[in-house]
Amino acid sequence: MRLQWTAWKERFHSFGHKIVSDEHIYLRLLALGLAVLLWFLAVGGERYSPLERQVLLPVQALNVPSELALLSDLGEVTVQVRGLGPILSNAERGVEAYVDLAGVNEGTRTVRVQVQTPTGTSVSSINPSVIAVTLEPWIEREFTVSVALVGAPAGYEPGRFFTEPTRAVVRAPRSAMGRITRLAAYVDVQNGVEERPYPLRVLDANWQDVTPAEISPQAVELRHQ
Repeated sequence: MRLQWTAWKERFHSFGHKIVSDEHIYLRLLALGLAVLLWFLAVGGERYSPLERQVLLPVQALNVPSELALLSDLGEVTVQVRGLGPILSNAERGVEAYVDLAGVNEGTRTVRVQVQTPTGTSVSSINPSVIAVTLEPWIEREFTVSVALVGAPAGYEPGRFFTEPTRAVVRAPRSAMGRITRLAAYVDVQNGVEERPYPLRVLDANWQDVTPAEISPQAVELRHQ
């Protein structure tokens, strides 16, 4: 039994010495590595190869000058995003499209759409790559607050009342300001007139809301005399 163990031990040492002394060992290891790489590419190549996907994104406006109002609906753009499969599948939610309006003057201008993507992805195309934007200066004007009664039956006598304050300031783009004719608080009188805050609305000659517009203050108190 001891002789058999000694014989096996000598064969093992002889085999190990042959491997170590083999002058082609590095070529053999290289060939093995290439074989493993080829297998990996064949099995998982589609998963780990670069892919492209189309993403429909709303366009945001950044750095709008404070003295100008953006009147354009920026709409959406189609973005072709490129990246590795596992990264791309998780990165679509991090893609954002925007236009940078810093330094843009009033009027209608053509600006370039820019896209921000997560690390590991890139943009192949943007359609459309440029869009038109219209900017107008903000204008402020003071209006007397009027009261519009809603739900009043025939012959209804609301009594005498006034608002606090009696005037408010409207800030609107130049073209919108030209359509404004009144600033009103709508009061529903079906259950009587309550002394409470009422929001103000910016209206045109047909009593339709005018937008965009900002009001200061946004509401008035109704008071009986």
